[in-house]
Amino acid sequence: MNKYLKAINKEFIKLAKLKNTIFLGQQVFETDCYGIFKDIPKEKRLELPVVEELQLSMSIGLALEGFLPISFFQRHDFLFRAMDSLCNQLELLKDLSRGLFNPKVLIVTTVGVKNSGLQHNKDITKGLKALLKSIKIFNPKTAQQVKESFKKIKRYDGSSIITFYQELFK
Repeated sequence: MNKYLKAINKEFIKLAKLKNTIFLGQQVFETDCYGIFKDIPKEKRLELPVVEELQLSMSIGLALEGFLPISFFQRHDFLFRAMDSLCNQLELLKDLSRGLFNPKVLIVTTVGVKNSGLQHNKDITKGLKALLKSIKIFNPKTAQQVKESFKKIKRYDGSSIITFYQELFK
């Protein structure tokens, strides 16, 4: 595991120590495709089928119940399936409820390796930043930036998206 992946894993271990965290998504339980969840206790992980919109809606519901969901979408391409929940629920819930609800969800995703085919390598960061004003977006490309991003995420009282780059996993 290189420095970048070690930094990600280390931050996830810190989050897992919080009483209210839960990691959910595809390949977070047994297969753990990148090794970033390997040190997270299994009782903190919930494996889901490929149901991206439901996954994000579940994450919002968990946040409203006091959990800190870390919702893992393997690549940006899969976030397209959750855009309604992202843009019309998570982004707007604080305003729609006049400040009564402000769910904190951490969306974790990756950009696939470039030149790996037609899909699974899109970086939609610019589009997300154009659509989302209350959700903070982080794109760390070094181990130090990973650490700094997680510090900011922990301090922020709203939701965040953090994107990791598979090209840096090697």
